[in-house]
Amino acid sequence: MARVRNQQGVWYIIQQISSGKTVEVIEEENFFPKFMMEQESSLTNLTDAALAEAVSKVKNLQNEWLRTYLFPSRPEDHYFAREISFAWQEVPYENKGPRADVVYKQVL
Repeated sequence: MARVRNQQGVWYIIQQISSGKTVEVIEEENFFPKFMMEQESSLTNLTDAALAEAVSKVKNLQNEWLRTYLFPSRPEDHYFAREISFAWQEVPYENKGPRADVVYKQVL
C-alpha cells in the first residue's frame, strides 16, 4: 500500500524495522502558516540576486515563526502520532542516490 498525503505541512512515518511497528506523525492543519508555505514555494521561480534576497526573507519569516509559535508550544498540542499498519514498498526510480541522512553518520 502506497502512502501519500496530499496536504501541506509536516507528515512523516517512523518504522522500527525489526518489529515492523510503524507510527505516523501529522502536524496540526494550518499550524505552519499557508502564506509561509507559499513564500517557500515561490523560491523555485527565482534566480540570482532575487533568489538570494527571497531566501533571506523566507529564512527570517521561518525564524520568527519558530521563536513565536513553535518553541513556546508543546509538541503534543500541534503534532499527533498514531500507530498504523504500513509495509514499505521500494520506489521504482532508477536515479536514486545514497540516503542523505546516513551519508555523514560517522563524521565528528
